Amino acid sequence: MDKRIKLLNRLKMQLSGYVYTGHKSRDGWKGELPHYQFVCPIHGLVETYPSGYEQRLECPLCLAERREKRLKVATGETL
Repeated sequence: MDKRIKLLNRLKMQLSGYVYTGHKSRDGWKGELPHYQFVCPIHGLVETYPSGYEQRLECPLCLAERREKRLKVATGETL
């Protein structure tokens, strides 16, 4: 576990798989969304907001890699 996470949050992470880090806003957003930290098996500790109709927590780094891979396949670049 990451030492930047407090002990109580580490316990919550082990029990539920994620920890609430607060409501945050980004440039271009009209409001704030809840953000959570969780451990991605590939990239380690990541933070993101729930997405999609199912409000899933997905690693933003994994999503970017998949998006890049699809783009390469669509444009005919070799992997």
